[in-house]
Amino acid sequence: MPRGTWVRFAVPDDPRTRIYVPETPDELAHARLGEALLRIANVVYVGHALTAEDLDRASTLAEAVADDLEASLASVPADAPRRVPWLGRAMSPRFDLTLDGDTVVGRGTLTGVHAGMPGFAHGGWISLFFDELLGRASMFADVPQMTGTLTVKFRKPTPIGVELEVVARREKVDGRRTRMTATLSADGVVTAEAEGLFVSLTPEHVNRYFDDPEEIGFTRRGGG
Repeated sequence: MPRGTWVRFAVPDDPRTRIYVPETPDELAHARLGEALLRIANVVYVGHALTAEDLDRASTLAEAVADDLEASLASVPADAPRRVPWLGRAMSPRFDLTLDGDTVVGRGTLTGVHAGMPGFAHGGWISLFFDELLGRASMFADVPQMTGTLTVKFRKPTPIGVELEVVARREKVDGRRTRMTATLSADGVVTAEAEGLFVSLTPEHVNRYFDDPEEIGFTRRGGG
């Protein structure tokens, strides 16, 4: 299985265990392609030492793959399901996450893809990461949720290429609203923190915004 972001739930028989783990052939294929694209993007960032010949050869191969996939996509019916597992999203930071009670703890690395200033992560990528992480962690409610608000505070520059730790917690549930907090740390020092408010979708919302409710993998696997 490709490495990356999935949740190992504390309760082994919890049906939500499978939410973030690619398991079907199409999900595994998406995950494999996403991992390969992330590797390519990282090489491009750090590839200043590559020769023009190397880059031209890689560009030719990448263009051929893009042409092939676009041709295949053109033959797919417009109403076909658009489910893509998290690991298929090539630029998503790869963290191993463990859920225990109301807390998610994760360890992973931000790469050159996520860089801003040399050697450090871009604040926009950190905000995206918090949004993705808190959104996942907020799904304790057994229903899909979407971001209402997200506030990020940058305490120190966050380095790339070193192991980071993230801790997210569910602080309060008020009806359909869940308040989440999280910290991101490098070598035990908090570099950024976030607070988010996530709102549960009602069945009416799901039917209104999604042509195929199964596009929400949570609905498909978590029940309800």
